[in-house]
Amino acid sequence: MIMNATQSLEHAADRANQWVASAAPVIRAWLGLYATEHDLCEADKRTFEKAWPIIEKASASLYAIIEGVREEAICDHSMIGLSEMTDAQWDAVEEFNDALRHDVISVAAAIKKVGA
Repeated sequence: MIMNATQSLEHAADRANQWVASAAPVIRAWLGLYATEHDLCEADKRTFEKAWPIIEKASASLYAIIEGVREEAICDHSMIGLSEMTDAQWDAVEEFNDALRHDVISVAAAIKKVGA
């Protein structure tokens, strides 16, 4: 979004935090893989050793998707500057975007929330 004096950080963070609902199915799939990995480890060592690399690759891919959804939400609700802005205006944009990134729920917190 272009810098807007009426844009509140709280409103932008609330909208950006909706990423958790969008990513919830992927988070549940990631949690399912984690549970499967644990169950395999407990059940049969040989099967676990064969399945583990595949599970780890899938798990890493799903986690990257979750991180990407969060990053897209932050980008969608960040301020953008214009080339004709003053240094003070650029500083305000950067401060807003840094605060937004801080206020948007982390991947780890989202996983806990969805898994609860």
